[in-house]
Amino acid sequence: MNTKENIKQRVIYLLVCISLLPLNFACRKYLDIDPPSGSLVATSVYSNRDNATSALNGIYSNFFSSYYFSVQIPTSAVLLSDEATFIQSSYDDLVNNVLNARNIFSSEGWRNLYQVIYQANTFIEQVKASGLDDKFRSTSIAEAKFIRAYAYFHLVNFFGAVPLVLTGNLTISATLPRTDPAIIYKQMIQDLKDAGNNISADINSRSKVTPAAIQALLAKVYLYTGDYANALSYSSKVINSAAFQLEDPDKVFLRTSRETILKSNTSNGVLGTIFNFTIIGFYFRPINNEATYLLRDGLLNSFEQGDKRKSSWTGSVKSSVGTVGSFPYKYKLSNAPANMALAEDYVYLRLAEVYLIRAEAAVKTGDWNLARNDINKIRERAGLPGYTTSLNTEQGLLLAIEHERQVELFSESADRWFDLKRTNRIDAVLGAVKPMWKPYAKYLPVPQAEIEANHNLTQNEGY
Repeated sequence: MNTKENIKQRVIYLLVCISLLPLNFACRKYLDIDPPSGSLVATSVYSNRDNATSALNGIYSNFFSSYYFSVQIPTSAVLLSDEATFIQSSYDDLVNNVLNARNIFSSEGWRNLYQVIYQANTFIEQVKASGLDDKFRSTSIAEAKFIRAYAYFHLVNFFGAVPLVLTGNLTISATLPRTDPAIIYKQMIQDLKDAGNNISADINSRSKVTPAAIQALLAKVYLYTGDYANALSYSSKVINSAAFQLEDPDKVFLRTSRETILKSNTSNGVLGTIFNFTIIGFYFRPINNEATYLLRDGLLNSFEQGDKRKSSWTGSVKSSVGTVGSFPYKYKLSNAPANMALAEDYVYLRLAEVYLIRAEAAVKTGDWNLARNDINKIRERAGLPGYTTSLNTEQGLLLAIEHERQVELFSESADRWFDLKRTNRIDAVLGAVKPMWKPYAKYLPVPQAEIEANHNLTQNEGY
């Protein structure tokens, strides 16, 4: 992206921030993301439990209200993948996968994710050294480690090798080189296992780190690393807990959804002020009845006749060029209504994905009956017939799971973009729909500003 385009996109973001008042705090968080020098938080913050709790809530707030997590990841990943296009040329670099090292999505994403990591690191270090009671220390550190693992999961899947930063001391981390993704995945697993061993079992809020959220993320991480036995084990823990239930598509993203494992908390406090509407729905929704994001025909045609997910999760609108298009419509409310039962929260982890994780792990470990049963639970909830035992080859089952993940998880948390990479299907799929596709584009460029600040960083191939 050239300098003029870069400035143009910043102006667009600023205008959006102005137009969304009183949501300027969220936009300020997006625009003001440089971490301070040295240790991020003074030791005195952790002198008592109330202060430490406030610091932990600050990490949650930054995690949940991060512009990158709540807006940039879903809205940009649909363009990077084969899910959607943008009606104007503003995001042609994303649509065509021709980003350069000064692209806003790469640079701000890198910095946003590391800001979350720095906050979590500082919290872990300071709470460990504090004189706070053992239960509070172990539980709160577990929550911070989960958030750190979640951030690293996105860093690795967007950028590949990245610096493994495990301290809040920026002087130490400023010159770290990139670390092999396999090592970072090991750190994620260690963090999540530590979290699972220490998280309080009495935390039942779906806007907090819980045992189920840890198990769900562990299942996902193990799936991505090819450890299918553990992916099967941890996904089964979530499913067998009976604490969650698949919902009708119309109810999946409601605040009251029993399918939700981890979600933002928009019901009170600062987050309630920032996200008193579902922000991702705002960005996908047409403006002045003209579509901005248009779902690609390949995705729309992937829905089978009678699939309730298509009718519930896509919307139709006339575009500025006069054609009828469809847009992602999973989040529908522009404001939290008086009837809070109809309010929505942004969902990070949910049961349907856990079923599909287990189905894939079951195929890979040879339990094809379990795989079919799990696929069929998702299909039957969507109003579709289940597969019979005639679907009895590994390739057929894996393609069926890929199909279900495509129509179930589209426009959520970059799942399609990540799936195409981890299954080595990205060149075949994107090469068929994107004339400018190059294999190196599966990883985003390391931001040029980061390379200039840290000469031990290297650039991804092709940039």
